[in-house]
Amino acid sequence: MKEFNIKPIIDVLDKAIKDLEALRPEVCEYCNGDGYNIFSCCGDDIKGNDVDLCPSCFEQCGMEQEDCEYCGGTGFKGLE
Repeated sequence: MKEFNIKPIIDVLDKAIKDLEALRPEVCEYCNGDGYNIFSCCGDDIKGNDVDLCPSCFEQCGMEQEDCEYCGGTGFKGLE
């Protein structure tokens, strides 16, 4: 029975995987991939907070979502 060398096939698959990983967009570091931010009246990031109080002045400021200005709301770098 003749042996079959699978090393060339594995090399081709490894290269294809690396090429695909290079095409994957990076997650936006400003919104952590969510595509939006929530800022208080004093400009503090309050996304993820349970209450809508500003940590700087303690005023109630709401939880209005704003599209991330760095990724354009996509959550990824370079896709705006």
